[in-house]
Amino acid sequence: MKIKYLPLQAHCFAYGGFDIQMLSTSNAINDLNVVIEKMDIWNRDAEFDILHCWGLGLSHSESYHWAKRSGKKLVATILMHDTESFYDKFRFKISSLLYKQRMITELLRMPDKIVVVNEMQADFCNLCYKVPSKKIHVIPNVIGDVFFERSLKVSEQPKEQYILTVGNICQRKNQIALAQACIAGNFKLVIVGKVMDGENVVGAELAQLVNDNKDILSWIPELKENSEELVDYYQNCLLFALPSHVEQQPISMLEAAVLQKPILTADRRYARQKYYQNAKLVNPSLVGSIKDGIDDILRSPLKYTTDKNVLLECRSKNIGESYKRLYSELLT
Repeated sequence: MKIKYLPLQAHCFAYGGFDIQMLSTSNAINDLNVVIEKMDIWNRDAEFDILHCWGLGLSHSESYHWAKRSGKKLVATILMHDTESFYDKFRFKISSLLYKQRMITELLRMPDKIVVVNEMQADFCNLCYKVPSKKIHVIPNVIGDVFFERSLKVSEQPKEQYILTVGNICQRKNQIALAQACIAGNFKLVIVGKVMDGENVVGAELAQLVNDNKDILSWIPELKENSEELVDYYQNCLLFALPSHVEQQPISMLEAAVLQKPILTADRRYARQKYYQNAKLVNPSLVGSIKDGIDDILRSPLKYTTDKNVLLECRSKNIGESYKRLYSELLT
């Protein structure tokens, strides 16, 4: 079987964890002798069996339409926006009647298989978008093998203890509040991540905090995913913090969990996945809550670590095999 992968947007724009996940999944499946190729939109060769679209947006609508008309099997791996608050639910309801969500609902009728990263998203897809449960598959994100390999090694005592956060700099991921909490509590902080497109105001504010406060040890704009240097930063930190307002299944938290680092994150539904069990949950809108959460972890760090065995599901081989089974089901 031959599968073509199509991203939601060009990778020169808003490149982040979901795009990395697509490429990691592709590599994992290729290792199982399944041919995965990146779609070249200028190439007229239509000799493939499955179109696999990544992301959920109206930009995929024509590709969905023509793939189905061409007799291709269609798979979509999607991330769905949370509707935890009453305001979010209200906006979703109005949109589902008038514009975007109504069109997304129509769009989601077309794929033969839909993949989401957790059970909460599967339920949301089924209940709110009316997608039949038999079409929905839950396959979590990939954690790079290097993290599992490093987790078997005994960690040396770090020379300089710090809190670590990893991810694109943006309002959603809430690095400003985390930095302010670290400054208020005199905690050392290391930030890894570039400013996301359109988030220049947040980037400028963070840069000012970094320049004015010695407790922010460094801000590293970008490190290659799964690199030894990135793993070093994880392994040498006291705890990992990501108090995002909205997430689906943040890969950075999975990586920290494999290395048995205590985790601080927001008291939101995404944090209650089994992969983040025991994480310290805080109010992401209150700097004081984040500061108090860090204090709690530092007093009893082992209390806030995850059972590593749960995370074995996220090994690249297991994810590759899950997708291979899904593709095989479509073609039998």
